[in-house]
Amino acid sequence: MEEKNNKKYAGQVIDIPRAKSRLSFTDRLQRMTEEEGEPFLNIFSQRSIYLVSLFDFEKGSSLIANIPVGDMPLIVKRTDCAEEAMFRLSSEELAVSDDVGATETQTEISPAFQPLRMGKLAGKAPGDMLLESLNKQAIVATLTSQMEFLKQRVRQYPKNQADITAISTALECFQLGILEDCKPDESQAAVQTPKEKNYIIYKTPVKHQKKIIDGMHPCYSVLITCTPTKEYPYRVELMNCYAPLGELKSGMKPVLMEQAKDIRKDKIDLTEAEWVRVVDCLKSNLEAARQVWYPALRTQDAKNRWNGNAS
Repeated sequence: MEEKNNKKYAGQVIDIPRAKSRLSFTDRLQRMTEEEGEPFLNIFSQRSIYLVSLFDFEKGSSLIANIPVGDMPLIVKRTDCAEEAMFRLSSEELAVSDDVGATETQTEISPAFQPLRMGKLAGKAPGDMLLESLNKQAIVATLTSQMEFLKQRVRQYPKNQADITAISTALECFQLGILEDCKPDESQAAVQTPKEKNYIIYKTPVKHQKKIIDGMHPCYSVLITCTPTKEYPYRVELMNCYAPLGELKSGMKPVLMEQAKDIRKDKIDLTEAEWVRVVDCLKSNLEAARQVWYPALRTQDAKNRWNGNAS
């Protein structure tokens, strides 16, 4: 009998599937206990984490990392700030568009020179790529491939149409030999080109696990960023490796990355809606667990309080 998903993926809070990979977040929350010695009203044990896993279907392997629950408030706050930045950017773009339409003397910039928002070509204008490249045929092939990829997903992601229009216009102008004439001057480009800022939502140093394998500790790091101008603005990057630990006079044991082995890295880009849903699910799950455990832990905490009226 085939195992049901609610058993196979027990503990999973949310996952984001892709054709070749899957990003998932698993609940590894633990309630505070007497043995840990911390206040019961902290609710969560210091060992409470969300386990992040990025599985590669082709390789059949995962990269994993831990996000302590204590880091969640910062992730939520920075996500809110990134969302505000994206909202402002979209509002500014609409304002600029209205100003351009209302000003007769303003020359409209060809879509061929509008920066792309998707994939490895994000931030680059297809017109500039064609004009600046020494290997025109290779750039034509790259742009054509990207355009076909975007067309396949335009129903699911309507904003792809802007990149499709930019690429098709650039290719048409290039074939007609008029691409150079369509290039905007510097003053026009300064008005139209969006500023590509990169916001750090969450970043860890390289951390190590306690277990040792052949004198090496499994290590990991997490980097979550947001680039508001991109179609997939959020990026989750994971790194796994094995490395020995040093020892400082202070007692700290830093990871010696210069001696690290089997370094593996991978990343996944998420839409705005996907990342907001991830954060909402993790936050809601945390609050639900808090509500379940709070009554019993408050009762235990009350027993430990000093009672001045006791005889």
